[in-house]
Amino acid sequence: MKNTDDPRAWGPYTATESVDGLQVKATATPLFITWDMGDGAQVVCHTSGTPYSERYGREESPSCGHTYMEMSDPTYTVTAITTWSVEWSAGGESGVIETVTRSSQPVVIGELHALNVKPKG
Repeated sequence: MKNTDDPRAWGPYTATESVDGLQVKATATPLFITWDMGDGAQVVCHTSGTPYSERYGREESPSCGHTYMEMSDPTYTVTAITTWSVEWSAGGESGVIETVTRSSQPVVIGELHALNVKPKG
């Protein structure tokens, strides 16, 4: 089983438990994440994304990204809604269900101004 405390983790996750002598096994696989960016945009990602690397510079994410066009006032609330397919089995029965998990976080989007000044002398 993968570490589910890792925010960069991307399933599948398998768990087996015994409930009243009945063994229950479930495997949850992420199908996609819908990101509500808080500025009216939604982005759907079918992978865990690509971790940022300095080599990307100002390029868009190669797998899933969003560019804010305005600063936040004071924050945007970004919500990630992950859709999961869960395969389960117990007592000779099995099936697949779909479920979602949701997490939100406020983010501040700012702007950096640069000023070039001719050196004296």
